[in-house]
Amino acid sequence: AIVLAHVLAAASVGLISAAAAAVHYRRRKPKKELLSKDQVIVPQLRRNESSGRVGRLERFSVYVARQIGFEDASECPHLCKLANEYLKKSKECESSL
Repeated sequence: AIVLAHVLAAASVGLISAAAAAVHYRRRKPKKELLSKDQVIVPQLRRNESSGRVGRLERFSVYVARQIGFEDASECPHLCKLANEYLKKSKECESSL
């Protein structure tokens, strides 16, 4: 009877830990792509599907927004405008920083 109780206790602990692991993995946000550390830091290149040539380089303002953590640059239009002004080195940019 004691052995059966030990087996049931071990089985219940195993089931609880398996359920907790399943809940943990379901709640985790899925990553769109698995990128290396270097690919996340540099601006992204968009390639043509037909020829494989580089079609477009990611805009600087979109790159800055992505580095800060925004998935879509349209979420932060003022930041994009500030990044573009920074490239131009305008006096307005330094005053708004």
